[in-house]
Amino acid sequence: MFHRRQNGKRSSLVLALIAFILTLSAILTLKNAFRTGKECYILPDIGFRETFLLPDIMEDNKTPSFSRSIFFHETSCSEDQTIKLNSRQACAIESAAKMNPKWDVFVLFASPVGYFNKTSLPLIDALASYDNIHFRNVNLWDYAIGTPIYNWIRDGQIFYSSYMNSHVSDFLRYLSK
Repeated sequence: MFHRRQNGKRSSLVLALIAFILTLSAILTLKNAFRTGKECYILPDIGFRETFLLPDIMEDNKTPSFSRSIFFHETSCSEDQTIKLNSRQACAIESAAKMNPKWDVFVLFASPVGYFNKTSLPLIDALASYDNIHFRNVNLWDYAIGTPIYNWIRDGQIFYSSYMNSHVSDFLRYLSK
Protein backbone atom coordinates (compact mmCIF):
# COMPACT_ATOMS: atom_id res chain seq x y z
CA MET A 1 0.00 0.00 0.00
CA PHE A 2 2.79 2.41 0.91
CA HIS A 3 4.54 1.60 -2.36
CA ARG A 4 1.37 2.44 -4.36
CA ARG A 5 1.00 5.83 -2.61
CA GLN A 6 4.60 6.68 -3.40
CA ASN A 7 4.10 5.70 -7.04
CA GLY A 8 0.86 7.71 -7.09
CA LYS A 9 2.62 10.78 -5.69
CA ARG A 10 5.47 10.32 -8.12
CA SER A 11 3.04 9.99 -11.05
CA SER A 12 1.17 13.11 -9.92
CA LEU A 13 4.44 15.02 -9.62
CA VAL A 14 5.55 13.90 -13.09
CA LEU A 15 2.15 14.86 -14.56
CA ALA A 16 2.27 18.27 -12.84
CA LEU A 17 5.79 18.85 -14.19
CA ILE A 18 4.72 17.88 -17.71
CA ALA A 19 1.66 20.18 -17.47
CA PHE A 20 3.89 23.04 -16.29
CA ILE A 21 6.37 22.52 -19.16
CA LEU A 22 3.56 22.36 -21.74
CA THR A 23 1.96 25.52 -20.34
CA LEU A 24 5.28 27.37 -20.36
CA SER A 25 5.97 26.19 -23.91
CA ALA A 26 2.53 27.39 -25.06
CA ILE A 27 3.03 30.80 -23.44
CA LEU A 28 6.44 31.26 -25.07
CA THR A 29 5.11 30.12 -28.45
CA LEU A 30 2.21 32.58 -28.30
CA LYS A 31 4.50 35.38 -27.16
CA ASN A 32 6.79 34.80 -30.14
CA ALA A 33 3.87 34.41 -32.54
CA PHE A 34 2.70 37.95 -31.80
CA ARG A 35 6.19 39.45 -31.81
CA THR A 36 7.53 40.51 -35.19
CA GLY A 37 10.59 42.33 -36.34
CA LYS A 38 8.37 44.91 -38.01
CA GLU A 39 9.20 47.56 -35.40
CA CYS A 40 12.76 48.00 -36.62
CA TYR A 41 11.53 48.93 -40.12
CA ILE A 42 9.04 51.59 -39.02
CA LEU A 43 10.18 55.18 -39.44
CA PRO A 44 10.19 57.41 -36.35
CA ASP A 45 8.26 60.69 -36.21
CA ILE A 46 8.93 63.26 -38.91
CA GLY A 47 10.95 65.74 -36.79
CA PHE A 48 13.43 63.05 -35.81
CA ARG A 49 13.54 61.83 -39.41
CA GLU A 50 14.40 65.20 -40.91
CA THR A 51 17.05 65.95 -38.29
CA PHE A 52 18.99 62.70 -37.98
CA LEU A 53 18.06 60.10 -40.57
CA LEU A 54 19.17 59.58 -44.14
CA PRO A 55 16.76 60.89 -46.77
CA ASP A 56 14.08 58.53 -48.03
CA ILE A 57 14.64 57.17 -51.55
CA MET A 58 11.09 58.14 -52.57
CA GLU A 59 11.22 61.69 -51.17
CA ASP A 60 14.73 62.89 -52.01
CA ASN A 61 15.72 65.19 -54.89
CA LYS A 62 18.21 62.61 -56.19
CA THR A 63 16.10 59.67 -57.32
CA PRO A 64 17.33 56.62 -59.20
CA SER A 65 17.39 56.52 -62.96
CA PHE A 66 16.59 52.86 -63.41
CA SER A 67 18.66 52.57 -66.56
CA ARG A 68 21.89 53.77 -64.90
CA SER A 69 21.60 52.83 -61.24
CA ILE A 70 23.15 50.13 -59.08
CA PHE A 71 21.41 49.14 -55.84
CA PHE A 72 22.78 47.69 -52.63
CA HIS A 73 20.31 46.67 -49.91
CA GLU A 74 21.08 46.55 -46.20
CA THR A 75 18.15 44.80 -44.55
CA SER A 76 19.44 44.02 -41.07
CA CYS A 77 17.77 45.83 -38.20
CA SER A 78 19.72 48.64 -36.62
CA GLU A 79 19.25 48.68 -32.85
CA ASP A 80 20.58 52.24 -32.44
CA GLN A 81 19.54 53.63 -35.86
CA THR A 82 23.17 54.38 -36.75
CA ILE A 83 24.30 53.76 -40.31
CA LYS A 84 26.67 50.79 -40.37
CA LEU A 85 28.44 48.76 -43.03
CA ASN A 86 31.18 46.19 -42.66
CA SER A 87 34.38 46.38 -44.70
CA ARG A 88 33.24 43.72 -47.18
CA GLN A 89 30.04 45.65 -47.92
CA ALA A 90 31.97 48.92 -48.22
CA CYS A 91 34.45 47.30 -50.61
CA ALA A 92 31.66 46.06 -52.88
CA ILE A 93 30.00 49.48 -52.91
CA GLU A 94 33.29 51.26 -53.62
CA SER A 95 34.14 48.82 -56.42
CA ALA A 96 30.76 49.39 -58.07
CA ALA A 97 31.22 53.17 -57.84
CA LYS A 98 34.78 53.09 -59.23
CA MET A 99 34.01 50.68 -62.06
CA ASN A 100 30.84 52.58 -63.06
CA PRO A 101 31.65 56.27 -62.52
CA LYS A 102 28.75 57.48 -64.69
CA TRP A 103 26.22 55.34 -62.83
CA ASP A 104 24.52 56.17 -59.53
CA VAL A 105 25.14 53.69 -56.71
CA PHE A 106 22.28 53.67 -54.20
CA VAL A 107 22.76 52.02 -50.82
CA LEU A 108 19.27 51.41 -49.44
CA PHE A 109 18.72 50.80 -45.72
CA ALA A 110 15.45 49.06 -44.87
CA SER A 111 15.81 49.90 -41.18
CA PRO A 112 15.80 53.69 -40.65
CA VAL A 113 19.37 54.87 -40.03
CA GLY A 114 21.35 58.08 -39.94
CA TYR A 115 24.54 59.75 -38.81
CA PHE A 116 24.55 59.85 -35.02
CA ASN A 117 28.21 59.37 -34.16
CA LYS A 118 30.37 60.81 -36.95
CA THR A 119 33.64 59.85 -35.25
CA SER A 120 33.00 56.13 -35.65
CA LEU A 121 32.04 56.06 -39.34
CA PRO A 122 35.31 56.03 -41.34
CA LEU A 123 33.97 53.55 -43.93
CA ILE A 124 30.82 55.60 -44.46
CA ASP A 125 32.83 58.83 -44.73
CA ALA A 126 35.13 57.24 -47.32
CA LEU A 127 32.17 56.06 -49.40
CA ALA A 128 30.36 59.39 -49.07
CA SER A 129 33.33 61.09 -50.73
CA TYR A 130 32.27 59.52 -54.07
CA ASP A 131 29.86 61.71 -56.03
CA ASN A 132 27.99 58.70 -57.40
CA ILE A 133 27.30 56.94 -54.06
CA HIS A 134 24.01 57.83 -52.37
CA PHE A 135 22.88 56.52 -48.97
CA ARG A 136 19.10 56.37 -48.57
CA ASN A 137 16.50 54.96 -46.23
CA VAL A 138 13.64 53.10 -47.82
CA ASN A 139 10.14 53.04 -46.39
CA LEU A 140 9.10 49.51 -47.33
CA TRP A 141 5.39 50.36 -47.45
CA ASP A 142 5.78 53.43 -49.70
CA TYR A 143 8.33 51.68 -51.92
CA ALA A 144 5.87 48.86 -52.66
CA ILE A 145 2.76 50.93 -53.45
CA GLY A 146 1.35 50.02 -56.86
CA THR A 147 3.28 46.77 -57.15
CA PRO A 148 1.98 43.18 -57.17
CA ILE A 149 3.58 42.49 -53.77
CA TYR A 150 2.21 45.54 -51.95
CA ASN A 151 -0.42 43.43 -50.14
CA TRP A 152 2.32 41.18 -48.77
CA ILE A 153 4.02 44.11 -47.02
CA ARG A 154 0.77 45.89 -46.10
CA ASP A 155 -0.62 42.81 -44.37
CA GLY A 156 2.67 42.30 -42.54
CA GLN A 157 3.07 38.69 -43.63
CA ILE A 158 6.75 39.20 -44.38
CA PHE A 159 7.44 40.13 -40.74
CA TYR A 160 6.28 36.78 -39.37
CA SER A 161 8.89 34.85 -41.30
CA SER A 162 11.71 33.03 -39.53
CA TYR A 163 13.94 34.43 -42.29
CA MET A 164 12.62 37.98 -42.23
CA ASN A 165 15.86 39.80 -43.16
CA SER A 166 16.41 37.48 -46.11
CA HIS A 167 12.83 37.95 -47.31
CA VAL A 168 13.05 41.74 -46.94
CA SER A 169 16.20 41.57 -49.06
CA ASP A 170 14.37 39.53 -51.73
CA PHE A 171 11.46 41.98 -51.55
CA LEU A 172 13.77 44.96 -52.18
CA ARG A 173 15.63 43.21 -55.00
CA TYR A 174 12.33 42.50 -56.72
CA LEU A 175 11.21 46.13 -56.42
CA SER A 176 14.57 47.65 -57.41
CA LYS A 177 14.85 45.87 -60.76
